[in-house]
Amino acid sequence: DDRGFLWISTSGGGVNQFDPITKTFTHYQHEPNNVNRLSNNFVRFVHKDKKGKLWFGTKGNGIEQFDIVSEKFVYYQYKDSNPNNLTTNDNRCIYEDLKGIIWIGTDRGLKRFDPVTESFTHYQEAFNNPNSLLGDVIFDINQDQMGALWITTVKGVNKYDPGNHQFTHIQHNPSNSNSLTTNQVSSIYEDENGVLWLGTQGGGLNKFDRAN
Repeated sequence: DDRGFLWISTSGGGVNQFDPITKTFTHYQHEPNNVNRLSNNFVRFVHKDKKGKLWFGTKGNGIEQFDIVSEKFVYYQYKDSNPNNLTTNDNRCIYEDLKGIIWIGTDRGLKRFDPVTESFTHYQEAFNNPNSLLGDVIFDINQDQMGALWITTVKGVNKYDPGNHQFTHIQHNPSNSNSLTTNQVSSIYEDENGVLWLGTQGGGLNKFDRAN
């Protein structure tokens, strides 16, 4: 965080804050009788936004925003009665774009969170729409130097154009040895030269030449 503390998420032990000066840990865990604590000790990710607040993504209990100064939690969870909230409580990844919009990858599509209106926009696969999201189980999100979002899923890679709100798809083609080696892409990274690197499940590492 801004103070130099490290935040470590765990699969059952909650979140650990490490002070590199004193070499000590502070533990943040679920407490059944305390509403201002983690809702779940299985935390998949920690993200610090541009305002300095932390976001914890839990397995099964939604997203939690944590104010480091006040040590207060704000919970965003799936509730049938609120269409502007999450559509699932199982979240896999988080990304903040250049405009401060929070993007959340879940097992039921892509979620866009506007911190100004505190509302969600949902993107899911629509089989009758070739410009919709491809694959609802999302592994990773990244924004390239030109502003496009790249979303990796179990069905390949999505490029999202924020201008027209449409998705284009990149998938494995068995007849093309230079296509994706597999559609299960778990991570994506853009280097300083604008080259995209894709880490896959079972297909090794892919370097993507966007020119061809």
